[in-house]
Amino acid sequence: DSPMVDVREASNAYLMDVDLPGYTEKDVTIHLKDRVLTLASAHEETKEKESNTNGEQFLVHERCQHRFVRRFTLPDDIDQEKVEASFKNGVLTITIPRKEAAPRRQISIKSN
Repeated sequence: DSPMVDVREASNAYLMDVDLPGYTEKDVTIHLKDRVLTLASAHEETKEKESNTNGEQFLVHERCQHRFVRRFTLPDDIDQEKVEASFKNGVLTITIPRKEAAPRRQISIKSN
């Protein structure tokens, strides 16, 4: 399953909040190339033997591995060099600063 993502737009940045309960910052990779942001994980729970020292055996074992890849195409006005990410309480927050818009300038017309 892919994680749930909220994307917000502020005047100076785009903000992404990604729900990743049970994950840590070591379980997730973030790549940004040509305005495509890729989030990926191959999170694995601690592998346990089929039975432990108490003689217990798994009847259902669904928590062993979670993989996902999500890609987002970002707008033209991002500042790729200043993207930051933080992880707290199972939520990955990615801050994607916006570039300042180029000022409008008047172009003079030359006569021949």
